[in-house]
This record gives sequence, structure tokens and C-alpha cells, in this order.
Amino acid sequence: QLSPITARVIEGFYGGHGKKEELLGLLESSLANNQLLLLDDSVLMRELLSFGKKEDRTGKVTFEGLGERDDTVMALSLAVFASSEKTGIASVTII
Repeated sequence: QLSPITARVIEGFYGGHGKKEELLGLLESSLANNQLLLLDDSVLMRELLSFGKKEDRTGKVTFEGLGERDDTVMALSLAVFASSEKTGIASVTII
């Protein structure tokens, strides 16, 4: 049986320059420090495993799904951000 989820609204989220890198850095840190319990979901796992850094001929670096979409990775990064926004602690359980 699933437990109820408490939702929190993060007001004033701005997805401008550098925000994607900030979100992904927080996600990477949370994963590296075992602060996330993830659902065994094939789409999420496939996207996480194919996510990476891409550099174009001019040296511009982007972070994206390499050969896959990255929707669930970005959704997860937003959830981690939202959980840490007020508390300073990134700890998310996804059921």
C-alpha cells in the first residue's frame, strides 16, 4: 500500500542560465551520497544510464540524454531540488 504524498509548491522557480547544471549537480550529489531511493522503473533507469555531457565543435557543453530522452531525469532533478529548497537536504523517496 502506498503512503500519501505531501506536496510542496516551490514558488518563483526560474529555469534560466545555469539552472539545469545546478539541478543536475544536486541530483548527481544526491545519487552519489545514497540520498535517493528510486523506483525500479525501466524508463528512469535507461534515461539515467544514457544521460551525459555533450560538447559541440565550439566547446559549448550541454547535458542531455545521449540516444535517449531525458524527461524523467529532469523531473527527478526538479523533485530533488524541491525537496531541498526549504530544508537544505536533498532526500526524496519515490514509490
